[in-house]
Amino acid sequence: MEMRITLKVLKVTVVYVPKPLTEAVAGEGDLSQEQEMQNLVYDRLARLTKLETLCLDGNVLWGSGFPQMTLESGLHKLSDLAMLKELYLSEGTRIGADEVQWMTEHWPKLHSISIGDSKNRDAMIWSRDHPETYDS
Repeated sequence: MEMRITLKVLKVTVVYVPKPLTEAVAGEGDLSQEQEMQNLVYDRLARLTKLETLCLDGNVLWGSGFPQMTLESGLHKLSDLAMLKELYLSEGTRIGADEVQWMTEHWPKLHSISIGDSKNRDAMIWSRDHPETYDS
């Protein structure tokens, strides 16, 4: 029996510790572990096709953390989130003009993208009403 997930709002903090402290301090991040973690998160999120609001927060202990909302990091895996209206990302999240364009094409109901404090209007980087607000 297949379980249907109808979650509409999700706020999640991803804690990522890619290497032991001694290696992380030396600045030797393991990209394969980081990419594996991102793929796991993207794969789980991709199942939530009814999602309307997504808040992704990265609690970075060591390494570069998550999320990176780039096409290179696997953003394309979320193409089925067509119901998404609002996207809130943690401060420092990497996102570019190509990603914003991809999101508007694949998520037609998307109204706004914010980075940082979701209650702070200055944190908004893109709005469908004012698409020029994005400044890469």
